[in-house]
Amino acid sequence: RQDSAAIETIATKTYNDPKAGSQRDFSTLVLAQVNSARGKINQSLRYFGESESVVATDSRTKMPLLRASLDSAWSRAFFFGEAAAAREHVRKALAAIPMESLPASERQWPYLIAIAQATGDAEAARSALRSLERDLPQMGLEQSAGALAEARGHVALTEGRATEAIPLFREADRTYASCDRCAMINLARAFDLAGQRDSALTYFQ
Repeated sequence: RQDSAAIETIATKTYNDPKAGSQRDFSTLVLAQVNSARGKINQSLRYFGESESVVATDSRTKMPLLRASLDSAWSRAFFFGEAAAAREHVRKALAAIPMESLPASERQWPYLIAIAQATGDAEAARSALRSLERDLPQMGLEQSAGALAEARGHVALTEGRATEAIPLFREADRTYASCDRCAMINLARAFDLAGQRDSALTYFQ
């Protein structure tokens, strides 16, 4: 029902009295998402960081730490429009924890594509896509063909090829590589940028 107040109430109760580590992890993630939707970005980042810290305690790699840094970079680009600062944040994060130091299954190439799209960095998007294409057979992704189509769609948008992104996002939707909401947003943005406003409105609605 998209009742964010009820969601926040349940998540806060769970956060304050978790019965298991997984409940603390999930409640912090939900609180991060609720605060993000309400525009409380700094509060959202605090919860995202805490969620990644919970995951890090059980992780044998530094992926959660890298993910937390990438969360900050994406938020700086997407919410605050700080493209240059976000790119520098990514550079420092990858210098500290190189992506290739992680197992293929934990490499965050799709997230790098998303950050590159938010910062308008087409070359960075293409570079991350090439790395995703290289590592995909070892990443163990479900619906890998659809995941690759979605990634290529985002790169196409970053390069200004919105019309070409549309069938790629349709393929990601058809193969269930995207969640329903993600697929609708992807297609709405692609149609909008392609100048097909009626179709865009259908998906936005």
